[in-house]
Amino acid sequence: MQYNPRSFLRQVPNSLLARHFSHFGGFADFDWSHLKESRIEGMFEQWQDLPAIERRQVGGTFRKIHSMATARGTRVLIEAARDRGLDIAQDMGALKNAHERAFTCFLDHPDVFENARTLEHIEALPRRSWEKRTGLPKQQLEVTAACLAELGSRISDYYFEREGRGENCKVEHRRRASGVDSFFAYPADYSSELLGYDADGELAPQPWNGAFEVAFAHDGLAGTVDQYAEGGKQVRDELSEIFAEVILDQDKRPVQCRTRPYNMELFKNRELPFPSNPVDRLIHIAVVGLRVRSQSYAGGTFTISAGERGSLASVYDVIQDIFAEDRADLAHDTILEATLRALVDCPGKRARSITFKISETRCDLGDDAEEQMLRRYLKIWGIERES
Repeated sequence: MQYNPRSFLRQVPNSLLARHFSHFGGFADFDWSHLKESRIEGMFEQWQDLPAIERRQVGGTFRKIHSMATARGTRVLIEAARDRGLDIAQDMGALKNAHERAFTCFLDHPDVFENARTLEHIEALPRRSWEKRTGLPKQQLEVTAACLAELGSRISDYYFEREGRGENCKVEHRRRASGVDSFFAYPADYSSELLGYDADGELAPQPWNGAFEVAFAHDGLAGTVDQYAEGGKQVRDELSEIFAEVILDQDKRPVQCRTRPYNMELFKNRELPFPSNPVDRLIHIAVVGLRVRSQSYAGGTFTISAGERGSLASVYDVIQDIFAEDRADLAHDTILEATLRALVDCPGKRARSITFKISETRCDLGDDAEEQMLRRYLKIWGIERES
């Protein structure tokens, strides 16, 4: 939802707004006791009467909070708190809406809030540019400021030599509660100008030095790393080598990564089993789509789907209906991508349907509890190869 300051104020309890505005002298004499919830005009006008620098500061803060005022934002706030040893799930669940949850976390746990913003941004990156590498040493990392600086320098050099950008590159590190080490690199993008207002209020082109993202998520227990980078396979291969040399090559021996962690041959089997533990509340899972390359098909590649979103029908039933019997086993075809749909029981709420895609190099499952559970099962089902 697009940010609108009046709509934002109406969704935040006055008690939280009073706490926030108490740091601004312009609200020293503001009478909060007679202000009804959602009646924001007097408050809004008082905000607009603040000095310009304070007015813009408040607006920037409210935009940040609004960006986390979603269901996914709440989940990421809870996960970021767990990364720091805090359990705020019940406290968050007791609040009335996502805006109250985000604002409360901003006030009570500012470090958690900032970490969650980083995690939410990285999670929103396009899944098509993530790849998993396996076969890495199964070890917990010792991450130091020096190795983060070296990783940033190497990524900066790589992009500057290849593309003429990336003169600067800061790398941030987060150790997740699951033990996964996440690295977020921000190489400098090409400089540009944006039309805007200068300090004197004059409209003029303003210099802008943006950044783009490169991310690595290293699982030391599994010996894997998930990597995000735009630009295609060669870029991801070369960045993977840099990460392995700087972060993993602690004894100065080369680290080899396997680049095809998912076994797509399994999806030729219409009877592929999906056993699960009842404690995980996995009601049902089915393969609902396949992208196939076939030498006997004039177009080379085709996609088969079992139907509309929400359906748990199997794609193999569709294949059986449309192909001749001697072609329905896909034995001579190459499975490029599989789409799976899972139904997970959520106590007290409607069962959740999760649709995700798998290819040889990537899986677009997200980072929440149910999707991480499905990631674990990929190994049990033999879809993800052992490291």
